[in-house]
Amino acid sequence: GGLRVRLGRNDRGALWAGSAYMIEHEENEVALTNAHPASTSVSRWANYFSASAVLSSTAEWSAIVYVQPDMVDFSDVRVLVETGLEVKVTETVSLDTYLSIHHDADPVDGIAETDYALKTALKLKW
Repeated sequence: GGLRVRLGRNDRGALWAGSAYMIEHEENEVALTNAHPASTSVSRWANYFSASAVLSSTAEWSAIVYVQPDMVDFSDVRVLVETGLEVKVTETVSLDTYLSIHHDADPVDGIAETDYALKTALKLKW
């Protein structure tokens, strides 16, 4: 559950926001010398913003941003950004490009705070 609000919408796109409470439980394989505990349970305030837009008759864009601070320690925040562009080549073929950025302010030792992934796909619809 949670709250979801439509901030705007028309025939060219939409903008949404949402907020909820979540409990995150993690089990990590960590070395004994690692400062991060092997098991954690955290209450997080989960928030998101999403947007989509029809850019042309052949191109659509979408994005979603999640922001999830620890409710006890707001400096421990996780952020996920995912955005994509779909371009129709034909009625059945499209070229999709996606960018994903994940940030964890308190990762396990040896893991980067921020990860990036860029993917391109050829999509077939029939």
